[in-house]
Amino acid sequence: MSPAATAPKPKSKTKKKVSKVRFVAPGEGAVVTMKNQDEVISEKGVKVTRPNTGHRIVFNPDGFGGQFYESTNEDEIEFLRERANMFGVITEMPIPKPDSSPVLVQIIKHMRAGDTDALVALAQEEEETHEREDVIEAIADALEALKD
Repeated sequence: MSPAATAPKPKSKTKKKVSKVRFVAPGEGAVVTMKNQDEVISEKGVKVTRPNTGHRIVFNPDGFGGQFYESTNEDEIEFLRERANMFGVITEMPIPKPDSSPVLVQIIKHMRAGDTDALVALAQEEEETHEREDVIEAIADALEALKD
C-alpha cells in the first residue's frame, strides 16, 4: 500500500454553516448586553462611553405584542441560551420552514427529465438553506431511481 493511500485526508477548511436560531420574549424593547461598552474618564471627571465598543443584542417587535431576535452567530446563540436558562424570559423558538411542495414539484420535473445535475444542485441549495428532511429524502430517492 502506498503512503498516499494511508495518509489522513486533510480536514475541510469550511465550517458547517450554523443554522439560524430565533429567540423570543414577551413585551417590547429588550436589549441584552453581551459586552459592555468601553468607558473613559473625561477631563471633567465624567465617565464617557467609547463609540463602537461593546456588543448589544436588540430584539425586534414581532407585530403581535412580542419580540424576537434571530442569529447565526455561535457566540450570541450560546450567550442567549444561557440567559434563557437563567431568567426564563427569553425562549428559543424554532423558525418555521417554508412549504416544501414547490420544491417537490421541481424534483418530480427534474426526475422526469433525467436531470441529475439539477437534482444535485437542488440538494446543495436545500442543505445550505432550509434543511427540510422531506425535500432531501425526495431528492435522494429521485437520484437513486435515476441510477437504475
